[in-house]
Amino acid sequence: EIRSGDWSSDVCSSDLFEYAVSEKVGLGLVIRGLSSSIEYPVEGAVYNENGGYEGDTTYMWKQSSSHIGVMARFNYHFATGKKIDPYVGLGIGYGNTTYKWDFGGDEDGVALEISSLIPIGMEFTVGMRYFFSDNIGAYAEVGLSKSIANFGLAIKI
Repeated sequence: EIRSGDWSSDVCSSDLFEYAVSEKVGLGLVIRGLSSSIEYPVEGAVYNENGGYEGDTTYMWKQSSSHIGVMARFNYHFATGKKIDPYVGLGIGYGNTTYKWDFGGDEDGVALEISSLIPIGMEFTVGMRYFFSDNIGAYAEVGLSKSIANFGLAIKI
């Protein structure tokens, strides 16, 4: 029997800041955060201290994950025009992901938590900005990052 459960992505944030050192080089900061969880009921047997079967019960199985990353970022802009700004980016810094499982059951239910062994975050992306006006535009990038594709609002200050 399959029962429905609850899934949520509580927080998902990706903020990128960049300072143009020259027309082709930008240095910046990336701050990323993600939190998600899933929970659903599971039927299982209940046993007494002697290992004897006492019946069935329903308990909640839970899994959650969280990620935080703060990285320095280097962007190289090539073929930059007034409206179109293609670039490649490389970032390195702190990155930690934690996974938690609670397999429920009775008071002796199994719980497990695993975090990054070495909390180093890295990313390599290829992207483009398209400016609708002198200061407002959109960006999209793909590559090896917290997600395969990122996109959002680009603002020149």
